Amino acid sequence: MDWLHQIFQKTPETALFLSLAVGYLIGQINFGKFQLGGVGGSLLAAVVVSQVGVQIDNGVKSVMFAVFIYAVGYDSGP
Repeated sequence: MDWLHQIFQKTPETALFLSLAVGYLIGQINFGKFQLGGVGGSLLAAVVVSQVGVQIDNGVKSVMFAVFIYAVGYDSGP
């Protein structure tokens, strides 16, 4: 797990794109009639990846949170 922590420390954007890719794949899994979708899956994947200890700039965090809120609103419709 140290090698993963070192990779994320050198290039934190790797953690971001890994979260998006894994989250999209998790979102495609059906749990009966329930499906998380890309947004929910990415959120869960980001929570797991953040446990490695990735440090991301506060500005990037704010922008990504705004994108997440936009995606949830877009998914739910008018």
